[in-house]
Amino acid sequence: MVKIKSIGNAVKKTLLPTLLSSLLIPQALLANVSTSASVATPTGQLTFSLKTAGPPIQMMALSDSSKYLAFQRSFMTKLNDGPSALALIREFDNMDHSNLVTTVQASVERAVDPNDKWTDFYEFMEAPENDWSLAIIEYTLGNESDDEQIYVTVNRELRDGRPDSAAVSQWTKRMREAMWRLPRFEGISFRGTRLKPEQIEKYYQVGKVAQDLAFISTSLSPTTAFKFADPDVNGVIDNEKVSIVFVVLGKTGRPVSNFAHMHSHEQEILFANGTPMTVKAKTPVFQDSLLNRTQIILLEEN
Repeated sequence: MVKIKSIGNAVKKTLLPTLLSSLLIPQALLANVSTSASVATPTGQLTFSLKTAGPPIQMMALSDSSKYLAFQRSFMTKLNDGPSALALIREFDNMDHSNLVTTVQASVERAVDPNDKWTDFYEFMEAPENDWSLAIIEYTLGNESDDEQIYVTVNRELRDGRPDSAAVSQWTKRMREAMWRLPRFEGISFRGTRLKPEQIEKYYQVGKVAQDLAFISTSLSPTTAFKFADPDVNGVIDNEKVSIVFVVLGKTGRPVSNFAHMHSHEQEILFANGTPMTVKAKTPVFQDSLLNRTQIILLEEN
């Protein structure tokens, strides 16, 4: 079975120019921000739903241990006390999650190579039948130049309400189709970011649906969430913003770290653009010695 864990610098140098040039081909506007999309086939339109497509990951790690369910139960009781909720997340982060990570990676490998056809990642990528995976590789590529990363461009245009270019629209469709082929991750993941108080109030009201028009990256690892919630994440501290740690109870996230190069350690669970999530609860804003002004928000996918 092919071990799809990284593509290496050599592949990046030879493949990336081709991938980037493919984004410049004019296409009809094909972006879809709902939870369903259509793929053109020789026999017509094949409609698929990200809520049902792809086999669910069999969470052996969950059945082997009660720590995940115990965390969820304890976390729900601490949402009125921000420091206690954050301490619980940090305690959870320090546990051994290697069984879960291994299970997720193996599930992806089984999904993309069920017959153990590929023994080498380069052969896998070169096969025309695996062209679908290039969108995910593009998304997860690290940036070794001054050029803007693809996911930054795409997500910015999607959040603006509609893509600015036909190329981005086509890329969005390709990415959704690629995600459809991966197993669903149903469970807890984490996300970190920095937001202004007015943004939190506008987009994350308890009981309301928060629907981001962009692709949403979360992680199995709270450490990754803490990194993106760090006040100094971009080298400049903005005291107006609040460090947000999202705890996400997801249903349709896709594990994509198998395809990553520089960021495979982030254990990424990716949600498609437009995935609706309900704000179940949030702590009051509190002061943390590492994250400064902090708030924890619980999201549950609809």
